[in-house]
Amino acid sequence: MSQSCLRQLSGVLVLLGAPLVGFAQAAAEAAVARVGGGPAFGSPFIPLGFVLGLVLIWVVHATLREKRKLELIALFVEKGQQIPSQLLARPSSRHGARRVGMFLTAFGLSLGLLIYVLADEPRYVAWCLIPLFLGAASFVNAAFFYPDPHR
Repeated sequence: MSQSCLRQLSGVLVLLGAPLVGFAQAAAEAAVARVGGGPAFGSPFIPLGFVLGLVLIWVVHATLREKRKLELIALFVEKGQQIPSQLLARPSSRHGARRVGMFLTAFGLSLGLLIYVLADEPRYVAWCLIPLFLGAASFVNAAFFYPDPHR
């Protein structure tokens, strides 16, 4: 994997792994209070581990796809052929920014719901504000910084 991919992956894992620390502490305290002692390895780790696994798979897949695309472009350049327009990067658009905003907003809401259901404490739901505000910023970006094609 490339350095940039590893940096992105580590950033994603840190952002998504940070709630695990809070869950571990809350789950351990709750289990000790219920059972009366002993370490607890609660069920919040299972769904959050699944989510982290899905993010890891998605990042690796996107990196490998980009690498194959760049290798194909290099092959066209070596042979002196024209590079097809489908292989070249598309410019960002208003539609793409809205899609990112929808994804981040939905992810933030679902993460908040998941954390609330698993932790039973509203203070841990604050972690969902990160993707929610990023989604809102993407909507603002789409509204103000991309030209409107209908005007």
